[in-house]
Amino acid sequence: MNAGGTGDYSNYQYITQTFNPTTSTGRISVTFTSFDTEQYYDYLYIYDGSSTSTPLIGSYSGNTLPPTITATNTSGQLTFYFTSNSSGVKSGWQATISCVILPNTLGNLTASGVSGTQINLSWSDTSSDETGFVIERSTSSTSGFIQIATLSANTTSYANTGLVTDNRYYYRVRSVRNGIYSPYSNVATAALGNAPLLMSNGSFTVCSSVFLDAGGTGNYENNQSLTMTLTPATAVKMLSVSFSSFSTESYYDELRIYDGSTTSAYLIGTYSGTTLPPIITASNATGQLTFQFYSGYNTTYEGWQASISCVDPVPPVLSSSSPLKNSTNVYRYNNIGFSFSQTMQAATASAAAIKIHGSQTGLRTTALGGYFSGAGTSTVTFDPFSDLKPGEVVTVSVTTQAKNATGLAIVTPQVYQFTAAASSAPANFVASTLSLPASPFGVVMADFDKDGDINMASSHHSPTGGVSLRFNNGTGVFSGSTQVATGANSRAILAADFDGDGDMDLATANQLSNTVSVRFNDGTGVFSGTTQVAVGTTPISVTAADFDGDGDMDIATANYGSASVSIRFNNGQGVFSGTTQVAVGVNPSWLQAGFLAAGRRCGWRWRSGSGREQLWISLGECAIQQWKRGVFGHSSGGSGQQSGRGGVSRL
Repeated sequence: MNAGGTGDYSNYQYITQTFNPTTSTGRISVTFTSFDTEQYYDYLYIYDGSSTSTPLIGSYSGNTLPPTITATNTSGQLTFYFTSNSSGVKSGWQATISCVILPNTLGNLTASGVSGTQINLSWSDTSSDETGFVIERSTSSTSGFIQIATLSANTTSYANTGLVTDNRYYYRVRSVRNGIYSPYSNVATAALGNAPLLMSNGSFTVCSSVFLDAGGTGNYENNQSLTMTLTPATAVKMLSVSFSSFSTESYYDELRIYDGSTTSAYLIGTYSGTTLPPIITASNATGQLTFQFYSGYNTTYEGWQASISCVDPVPPVLSSSSPLKNSTNVYRYNNIGFSFSQTMQAATASAAAIKIHGSQTGLRTTALGGYFSGAGTSTVTFDPFSDLKPGEVVTVSVTTQAKNATGLAIVTPQVYQFTAAASSAPANFVASTLSLPASPFGVVMADFDKDGDINMASSHHSPTGGVSLRFNNGTGVFSGSTQVATGANSRAILAADFDGDGDMDLATANQLSNTVSVRFNDGTGVFSGTTQVAVGTTPISVTAADFDGDGDMDIATANYGSASVSIRFNNGQGVFSGTTQVAVGVNPSWLQAGFLAAGRRCGWRWRSGSGREQLWISLGECAIQQWKRGVFGHSSGGSGQQSGRGGVSRL
């Protein structure tokens, strides 16, 4: 009741009262049975929320009975404010307050023009107990909505006919259950003829429209602050905006575009002046774009004209990297950066998607090797905890676990290398001889015991094979007598992190047993395991690289006796499988994996136009075998000259 109870209320009353539901899912509802105040002077105001700062539902004066009013805010509260003047009092009102459960808000309202005078609406029915739906329409996005139809329960579409062409219409729908209304749906809009979508405050569903600033075909106004979110009318599509003109006051009037449903989403760009923005396409899971426009108080311009469309999701690409692919003389303490064409899932900034191997220090992208930043953005950075070694070759693998916000992976895994700078100080070499077992053949240098110094391992081309390890004390003095058992007649040797634990393991090509021995490091320079990987006949050279783009180091051998190259793929734990044999010229004797720089001679790394890992085998002086990941080819003979265009011109 009013403050007078069963009697009249008093003059000079200014009373505010808020009602709260007793349950978290309840909404306050008020039903009036009588109402009588001094018309035009004494008013009852009802607000949809916890204070008079929340939206005003209505103001009531006189003796017309207010309708049943139900809160639609998430807290379920209603606030009542009554004011009376200095003369004339009435009996006030009597009403019933109750807590009700609102019907569900219907889902994904869309609008589409099907002729010059008809717009079709569709939505998802999210309730099982509604008694009907109410449809409202306006020619403004924020005000002027009027009820145009009521529909029965379980309806999910409506055809609005008899409309006027060259107009834009806005719609909202809510469900009703026995007089209790749900919150409004999203606002959907569609144009008939040439009606554009103007910049305004609100959220709209659209798939095809001309998009103009708030001034339409004229100038926008000063002191504007507008935020508009657009949702694609077609599921699984992405909104795309293409500008045909753009003119705002430079530095003062700005259009900001966000990749998502709010201004908290990733900021794609801020645009001001007369430079035309690029085509912008959403890459988030909902396909939405949010536009925010601010204008100053001084000068106005023509604004912009653009077209809005819905397009299929586009897979992301690795736009650039730092250091650059195949660069040399890279600072050893540099971070490693990746720029993608779209906002990426948070997991892209992790070792699940990006793996970085050092030729002397092993896998760097471990919990102890460094940390990623940039999760959930288009720019990812890896910050190593320790510097690279002088001259260390770094292999970077960006795998198909790099995905955008919608879950689309990069189409092609990227594998590339760069080389750390060596010291520029003068180098003085002093003769030193190490005692090793018989027939040392290959040597590899790496930090096997993770003390920051480069150690040495040598293979032995003897009936018993084996590897000798010698550890550096940091001053170039090597000591120790560690021997690691391998297959017979070990020739080539390499170090790589095969099991992804962040330390350098060893592999040898065993000439007589037709195998590759893989031995695993525990991080202190102690090697174990008996893994023997079967390859072709008489393997005398071995190399490691990420051939399949999954971030793990695979192996390849040059098989002197079978005129072939064996490729064996790593599952990430140092277990190798596969039977791939690539036929090459006779007696291949050396093998190198990497990108060869354009203009270098055969047998060196170069960079291909595709950016994929390539293998090159030196056969004699200048004959070369080449194959790419997944596509293997053969070229031989000729002079071995190369062009500077990123490819081999004559072989």
